[in-house]
Amino acid sequence: MVTLYGDLATWFRTTTVVDNLAALVGSAIERSPAFRDAGRRWVACMRRHGYDYDGPAEHRTCFEKRARALDRDATRRLEIRLAVAEATCARDTGLGETVRA
Repeated sequence: MVTLYGDLATWFRTTTVVDNLAALVGSAIERSPAFRDAGRRWVACMRRHGYDYDGPAEHRTCFEKRARALDRDATRRLEIRLAVAEATCARDTGLGETVRA
C-alpha cells in the first residue's frame, strides 16, 4: 500500500477532503441568498410549465415517483418534457448561472 499511495496519511486526508467537497460546496450554494432568490424564480417558472415543486432538488424525486406508474414510452415522454422545462427555467431564472458562479 505504501508503494501504491506513497504517503498513506496524506492520501487519506486528501481523499477525505475530495470525497466531501461536493457536499460542502452544495450546502454553501443552497444557503446563499442568490441561490434562494433564483430558486424562488425557478419554482414560479416550473409552476407555469405545470410542475409544482418546492425547490430544484425536489423535481428528480417527484419524477421517479411518477415514472413508477408509467410504461416505458410514457416515462420517456415525461422525462423529456420535465428536462426541457427544468433547463428552460434554470436558464430563464438565472438559477444555472447562479450555481455556476
